[in-house]
Amino acid sequence: MAAALFRAPGLFENRLFDINSVERGSFNLEVFDRTIALRQANGDVELVKERCESFSKSADVALASLEQALGNQDSESIARLARELKAGSTEVGAAGLEELATQLVEVLPTKDWNEMSALLTKLAMELGWFQRIIDDRVCSGNL
Repeated sequence: MAAALFRAPGLFENRLFDINSVERGSFNLEVFDRTIALRQANGDVELVKERCESFSKSADVALASLEQALGNQDSESIARLARELKAGSTEVGAAGLEELATQLVEVLPTKDWNEMSALLTKLAMELGWFQRIIDDRVCSGNL
């Protein structure tokens, strides 16, 4: 079977990932849960669209900042950025991103920088999937 390659956003943009070989972790959550996103926006589809597009851009910046904070072993910045990413994920129905951000906050007290780096890689891949879904749905009018 041919590899289905995708380029992750932001800090991992120069790396290609084989979607078929990537583990999404031990959780089985929706990359984008439209029902949750609509509930958070009181049923306003245009607001969901605006929030998803805004979140997509801010999440790219947050991941780049997380990479820098991880490189500096800056626990306070990692905690703040992961919580911001979690809150944004919740608002747009990105359950997988929300779970990974939660895991990042939970592993932070252990100072396991390798585990945090692995979670950051998973966050970047999950964000890439989210962005592809949102782009496809916005373009097709099915958000």
